[in-house]
Amino acid sequence: MRISVAMGTYNGSRFLDEQLSSISRQSRLPDELIICDDCSRDDTLSRLQHFAEHSSFPVRIVVNQANLGPTRNFEQAISLCQGEIVALSDQDDIWKEHRLQKTEEVFARNPSAGLVFTDADIIGPDSVPVGARLWSFIHFGRLQQFQLRHKNAARALLRHNLVTGATMAFRATLRDVALPIPDIWVQDGWIALITSFFYDVVPIKEPLIQYRKHPEQKIGFTDGLRAEAALAKTTPPSHFHDRVQQYEAAYARLLPHAKTEKQKSIIKCIAAKIRHLSTRAHMPGGKVARIPVVFRELATMRYTLYSRGIISAARDLFVE
Repeated sequence: MRISVAMGTYNGSRFLDEQLSSISRQSRLPDELIICDDCSRDDTLSRLQHFAEHSSFPVRIVVNQANLGPTRNFEQAISLCQGEIVALSDQDDIWKEHRLQKTEEVFARNPSAGLVFTDADIIGPDSVPVGARLWSFIHFGRLQQFQLRHKNAARALLRHNLVTGATMAFRATLRDVALPIPDIWVQDGWIALITSFFYDVVPIKEPLIQYRKHPEQKIGFTDGLRAEAALAKTTPPSHFHDRVQQYEAAYARLLPHAKTEKQKSIIKCIAAKIRHLSTRAHMPGGKVARIPVVFRELATMRYTLYSRGIISAARDLFVE
């Protein structure tokens, strides 16, 4: 199968060379690399052109006429890929040499797999490992891994996104439904949820990239449970209104395709997620008035199924 790599760049010259070099050292080279640059103001473009001139595989560089933002830029790169499998690449990570080879092997062994993603070693700005893995930070634990192994990825993803775009690859046929990506979504969470409706989502435990954590990141993850709890305290009600809109967009996109019993069940779960988020968005102003609402959501397991469990319940109960 042909594998395309879709990369989005923007002022990425600080780390770009390391990432491009790691792609060129893959044991299984990509069949093409599509790069969309989002109006970089540094020397990103010259570095890309130099790489393309010396690459052993085709490299196509598209320079945007106006800044699109990360999600729309990735969407454009994905739409231009011609391979059967599309692997996403950030501009600031480092791939391990077997990333594409092992990803391809999983697709070959699993005809029902629509998306494959991996764990990652976290590195700092100096490219030195910090001694932590990505999955531990995003709380991709045993329960979620069990759900994915038993072909129940949608339920796991409706709690929170588990798929980091920099580690994922998916079947290009999914573009017919996944694109365009709604403005309110980020590409990895959207594509993962759409995929789980049609295919299996398969995790690879082995870290196949080094995921760079640095201050200039536009999108990242929360550093651990304590930081997540602190973030929950400052989350405004408008956040939940936005989340309602996210899942309403997913519901509208997927409903016309709900043919099987499993797909109809997923639609019901998305609807339940929307109701739960709407409840959180419209919590009463007083703490006492919130108690029955929060306990009802706890009793029906909605905090467990569709939010972060007790952390989310505590936020709704105590935060003004």
